[in-house]
Amino acid sequence: MDLTGLSLGSLDGAFRHRMGLRRLGPDAWLELEHPRLVEQREAKVSLMERMGDELLITLPAADEPSAELLADIESIFARRGHDRPDIDQGLHPLDAAARLIREDLVVHVEVDGRYLVAGGSVCFPTRWVLADKVGQPLDLVHSPVPGYQTDVADRVTTFLNRLEPGPGVWRRNWSLMPTDDLCLPGRHDYLPLGARPESLWFRTERQTLRRLARTGAVVFSIGIDVEPLSGLAADRPTALALADTIETLGDEFRAYKGLAERGDDIVAYLRDNRD
Repeated sequence: MDLTGLSLGSLDGAFRHRMGLRRLGPDAWLELEHPRLVEQREAKVSLMERMGDELLITLPAADEPSAELLADIESIFARRGHDRPDIDQGLHPLDAAARLIREDLVVHVEVDGRYLVAGGSVCFPTRWVLADKVGQPLDLVHSPVPGYQTDVADRVTTFLNRLEPGPGVWRRNWSLMPTDDLCLPGRHDYLPLGARPESLWFRTERQTLRRLARTGAVVFSIGIDVEPLSGLAADRPTALALADTIETLGDEFRAYKGLAERGDDIVAYLRDNRD
């Protein structure tokens, strides 16, 4: 398994409940050279034809930021010399923006000191439903995350208030899934008890936060990568780091990541695998 360029972010051999944000380089916001860019853009088009009402939801508050976001992305294509795919000019600007890139996009606006989800184009959710999030403040959006309210919520708000326009920041989240399907909507994260560790998939989300210069909205982008766990297990340092991380998860976080019943089996597989 080729892990070149795959930063595991907070996966460093020990679990700590933290934001784990890193600053982006000047041209590192969008992965326009990603090897699966075209494949994932085409997947978005297909999904939008079948499930568009579930995958694109916007409130009026998202309209102006979405237009600014689309213009920003188009300018990046021009500056970096990339061919821009033809997009229907009648699409909502958030829909159009997301169809240009591999990343999903969520727009947040600040209202009375709280950041609300004003809209999203999310074709590749990881066990969540966009309709549950739009119109909600971030503390409610992340309420399923154990400890978010007590450990992270205030830090997130403080960070967003201080975030300046520019390249933004990024982090990498991870999960284990029984499938390599990109689109996984749902309200529960689980692993079938009968699934063997070598049949599982290691799914990562390259998440970024970027403030738009004119409207001040904050854009959250999510780029999905999926690789077989068997390939990761063959990379010994990475496999052992993941095993250490799973071992140090508390019971609540194991349950949240779908590892309550399977965690020990997966750790044993990662530690013992020598193939």
